[in-house]
Amino acid sequence: MRACLSLLALAGCVHAASVAQPPAIASSTYDVAVAQASADRMVTTVYSLELVPDGRNVWTVRTLHTAGTWEEARDTLTFDSDHPDPAAPWPLLLHHAVASVPAAIQFSPDGSPVGMLEEKGWRMAGMDALTGLDLPPEALKAGEQLLDPAGLVRDLQRTFPGTPPVGMWSRQEPIAGLPAQRVERCTRQRSGGEVTWHCDGHVEAKTERARLYDTVSESVIVVDARGLKSLEGTYSGTLLLADARGDTVIDRPIAGRRLVERR
Repeated sequence: MRACLSLLALAGCVHAASVAQPPAIASSTYDVAVAQASADRMVTTVYSLELVPDGRNVWTVRTLHTAGTWEEARDTLTFDSDHPDPAAPWPLLLHHAVASVPAAIQFSPDGSPVGMLEEKGWRMAGMDALTGLDLPPEALKAGEQLLDPAGLVRDLQRTFPGTPPVGMWSRQEPIAGLPAQRVERCTRQRSGGEVTWHCDGHVEAKTERARLYDTVSESVIVVDARGLKSLEGTYSGTLLLADARGDTVIDRPIAGRRLVERR
């Protein structure tokens, strides 16, 4: 034991953490890249999350930077929070303003966000951030809907889904705008100072007018001695949409990829 402690920097003595959570000792930054495609629309977003541990499985989370591209038909819209453009679409400006407000997030023991602490203070700070954008009143009203603690937690759960079990893993995750259930079978492998979970399965989602068909998914989660190191999640399949009468069904190919990497 003493030899291992004295040689902690050596790969043979560095053990991977057992939980896929952010580092609990020092602050960390995760870069997140998300790409979503549906029919003739392609949306890509890249943002950076800062997480500062506060003990008791609590981290203060805020977005440092957001950039994105929205491509549909012949139109392309871009956004970069480092170079804000008043002409950028309101939703992009509003979303980054809210996401940049620090939020105290409670995580479960398995590493997944479960709730927000001090919701009232977060909402007040978020409102200040929105009014600071100097947008028209109708934009500010739309921005108020983003001050949703539960919605923020659900979004963070896609980046920090927690520690997979060995075997079946079922979790909720919005896919193609639908509340969906991601069901995958996971295996666990250890190599040196890292543990990797490989998970394969499918996504289930059905509403009155829409459902997913033949949609497959994959997740790869890597944990090292500090905690969650990376996540890659993908899905691809078909979205079936019915018109108001239910007489016509439109099928749209969909695909998405989320890549999370700790700096």
